[in-house]
Amino acid sequence: MMWEPNMSERPATRNTERTRRAILDAAADLLLRKGGSVTVADVATEAKVSKSGLLHHFSSRDALLLEVLRDLQARLEAEVQANLDLSENCPGKMLRAYVRTLCLSGSDLPGFLSAMPFWIGLEGVPGASELEREHQNWLSKQFLADGFDPTLARIVRRASEGLASGRACGDESDDDVRHAGDELIRMTL
Repeated sequence: MMWEPNMSERPATRNTERTRRAILDAAADLLLRKGGSVTVADVATEAKVSKSGLLHHFSSRDALLLEVLRDLQARLEAEVQANLDLSENCPGKMLRAYVRTLCLSGSDLPGFLSAMPFWIGLEGVPGASELEREHQNWLSKQFLADGFDPTLARIVRRASEGLASGRACGDESDDDVRHAGDELIRMTL
């Protein structure tokens, strides 16, 4: 016998989380392409929602852009955690997970978070600088707690960020970034 829901049990055709995700993704993509000239109307068009629908989810352009940054940072942190190899029995596990995320995983997130147009688009957004500082502090604390030499950790971290940024700008090939990422990981063992 097959169960059939009655009309009141069927899910609504609108999905709040799906709409919110579409808006965040559209805004991130537009920030990357257009920088500071992104408007609420641009994002609504790109996300295929009405401007009033977008404003239902995000009260203002600044609130939307701040949430884009928060979302990308959280997704990057989750990717770093997913690339953490707990079987590695030496200091630097978290740093290696960071290098894997930025250089070896093929993730687009490091490109978003290192692209100049993205940051130009966030310039002047209240709270964006503080949110980025919190994210950078979280990373620093993770690397310090991992017991690895702080100076070498800073060198490896910044090198991997530079490689990810170079790939995002088209200055570095995927193969070159992967090869350099492998070398950075070897430096931490």
